[in-house]
Amino acid sequence: MENRQQTDRAAWWLEPDSGTGQDGLTQAEARLQQHGPNRFSDHHAPPAWHQLLEHFRNPVAQIVPGDIVPLAAGVALLLPHTALGTYFGFTPSPAMFYPVLALTVAAYLLLVERIKRRFFGHWRPALARATGRS
Repeated sequence: MENRQQTDRAAWWLEPDSGTGQDGLTQAEARLQQHGPNRFSDHHAPPAWHQLLEHFRNPVAQIVPGDIVPLAAGVALLLPHTALGTYFGFTPSPAMFYPVLALTVAAYLLLVERIKRRFFGHWRPALARATGRS
């Protein structure tokens, strides 16, 4: 008998809401009237001008390691060609340096891409069998 009473008390949330408030509304209707329907609020992105101002709020904190590499490369390439570079004793690189550097970087990237494709192409059938994908 005690188990039956505990089961009845445990299932109170399954019973229909029969109680009404003073104005004749059920609790759910009153809550709906006061707070509105349960919906996610639309998230609006801040305007572009706000994002721009936020970017310049603290420029040092905005620089992340991924942004430093191209910045440092640009400074290293351009500094010898400026008055500040000659003040510090830097000499500009020969004219052929930049095309040779570009070809070397391109060859490196192509070689890495070919090796990566060959490696993953070799292991793709084994990975497909292991994961059950085709």
